[in-house]
Amino acid sequence: MHKDNKKFIIHYVISIIIYIIFLLIPPAAPITELGMNLMGIVVMMIYGLIFIGPVVPSLTAIILASFTGYFGPGIQASIMAIGSNFVATLVLTLMMFSGVLTASGLARGMAEKIVYSKLANGRPWVLTLLIMLAALVPSMFLTALPVVFIMFSIVNEIAELVGFKKGDKWPMVMNIMVTFCALIGMTMMPFNVGVAGDFAILLSLDPTQVVPTGMFIISSLTLAAVMVAITFIIIRFVIKPDVTLLKNYTSRHEVRFTTDQKRGIVMLIILIVLVILPDCLPAGSAAKAFFSNFGSGGAAVLVVLIACIIRNKDGTEFLTFEKIAHEGVFWPMLLMIGALNIICGSLSSDQVGIVAALQQVLEPIVGGMSPFAFFVFFVIVCYVLTNILDGAVVAYIAIPIMYVVSPMVGLTATGMMAVMTHNVQSGLALPSASPSAAIMFGLAKDDYWYNRKQATKYGCVCALIYLVSMIIVYFPFVKMM
Repeated sequence: MHKDNKKFIIHYVISIIIYIIFLLIPPAAPITELGMNLMGIVVMMIYGLIFIGPVVPSLTAIILASFTGYFGPGIQASIMAIGSNFVATLVLTLMMFSGVLTASGLARGMAEKIVYSKLANGRPWVLTLLIMLAALVPSMFLTALPVVFIMFSIVNEIAELVGFKKGDKWPMVMNIMVTFCALIGMTMMPFNVGVAGDFAILLSLDPTQVVPTGMFIISSLTLAAVMVAITFIIIRFVIKPDVTLLKNYTSRHEVRFTTDQKRGIVMLIILIVLVILPDCLPAGSAAKAFFSNFGSGGAAVLVVLIACIIRNKDGTEFLTFEKIAHEGVFWPMLLMIGALNIICGSLSSDQVGIVAALQQVLEPIVGGMSPFAFFVFFVIVCYVLTNILDGAVVAYIAIPIMYVVSPMVGLTATGMMAVMTHNVQSGLALPSASPSAAIMFGLAKDDYWYNRKQATKYGCVCALIYLVSMIIVYFPFVKMM
């Protein structure tokens, strides 16, 4: 038997054993037998996501959830997970919007427009900063992963062009730092897939919660500016890579947006306007009521519709739905999100008893904490977990807890939700932290621009930058949400 097949079988068997152990443990009130069953499914799935991948553990979790009787027959649980719940549907629509921007070539166009500007010619540190911004800005409107791939190719293209060698500090550091900047960018806009998905989990727990869109954008831009500034200062004055070769670098790229990229820009503007406009209109007005109906998901669907309607001069389609779905929708991740949503979302039910148990355990611990102490505690714990587990998994575990605990210390669920979405999207210290981190570590080897030891070292530096920036900068905004 092939060693990979053997590993798969061993890890899958272990995940099932974990589930069985939870079934055998007698529930302690107020947790019910259903609660132990569902917790077993969640832990089983988390283990599987770490050691197997998203598809098999997610499908297994759906099957096991069907036998609890809580979700209805198996087919009903499957439908709920894959397409009939709010979170999965919202994520799907925003993934398709991301597909429009990716398929139009806008992401690369934006990155090249920034990096290859005349401003960077002969100015190594200006070029360094522009590369970081080129990773951050497109990621505001996309998932980080395609941007990371684009920026790797741009950084490595420049490094080879000017004559850097493998092991030189500048290309090594920049490969890692653009990954970090892309992850930061992905958390800045409320209509980004990850951000909207996280807030949707909160809304599925409590539909009365109102997401403070405007304040979220202001706080995110402030946080990003501080993180980029600190990162740049550390590169410039602490790491101090030799940039002599870059002083003679003159970009010969004359970047002009193509017709397809210009169309992508128009669609991006449409989405931004539709998402932000309701917050800018007078309360009670007909216009506010009309535009509020769109939301992030509706706006994304409208953009996809426009992309499918547009025709080129030769009569061909601008973008086909098939191409949009291929470029934007990561189906295994969507399946994972759907399964996690229905199962983890159920943990807040009174029939389960976990919320009541959490209140009993956590109230004495956090009850005496100041809002700031709780904020720091929450940020550190969640971010450490994010760098061990996939951020999506951490979100589904922590959001119901955060929803219960935040009011105990005088903070709003929406304010702490904003903290959460930054936390779970920015992991970089370990390969398990995020898909972008997995790619960064996957490329690391001695004959590449950086090795695994360097990826770990500077990934931890990025994690420290994140924690310091979040604790110093973000708390005042949390109190205003």
